[in-house]
Amino acid sequence: MNGAEMDPRPHPAKYSAPIVELLGDLLADRSRFPGLIVDPFAGTGRIHDLGRDDTLGVEIEPAWSGQHPRTITGNAVELDDLLDDVDVGTICTSPTYGNRMADTYDGRDGSRRHTYRIALGQNLADGSSAGLQWGPKYRDLHLDAWIAAVKVLRPDGALILNISDHIRQGRRQYVAGWHVSVLTRLGLDVEEWLTVGTQRQRHGANGDLRVDGEAVIILRKVPA
Repeated sequence: MNGAEMDPRPHPAKYSAPIVELLGDLLADRSRFPGLIVDPFAGTGRIHDLGRDDTLGVEIEPAWSGQHPRTITGNAVELDDLLDDVDVGTICTSPTYGNRMADTYDGRDGSRRHTYRIALGQNLADGSSAGLQWGPKYRDLHLDAWIAAVKVLRPDGALILNISDHIRQGRRQYVAGWHVSVLTRLGLDVEEWLTVGTQRQRHGANGDLRVDGEAVIILRKVPA
């Protein structure tokens, strides 16, 4: 299904300008980050705007996957089945952060919320992480997604992760550290951890409390 067959739907959490600039600079080094470059949480396909033409997006929501011809509709937890026998050199992705943008509220009470569900304008697909706030269900889904991602990544392949902690009830939730701990247990080494200052959302509870920046973490698969 291509973009011409879909009604464009906005995405509330695209890569910000500083992240796009950094990722573009990183991916320009093809020896460090060989293709194929895969984004298993592709959204509307910003991965394809980073200066490389050897990119493939996987996105569970058809209304978003249909907005770019190099994005397919699929579930990140099934990446190893979707890309069976595909040589994946780099995974570059930004999964949901588990913050208040993730819920299933449909907006009928008229209150102001800034969420994936509201932006999509319809119920989320079964298995979407966009309805999961930080907690056991969020962690279970992303554990499965990372297991699948590591399976398809070639030996010595790289994984670039854009993720952020967030504030809940006045306390910092260490989301980035959790993701990295899972990926290292699955056989990846941290190569570089960068913090990028970005303009954060100011909607909802804790609107005046935000962490300093987003993380861009580069990990490398350790050959067996």
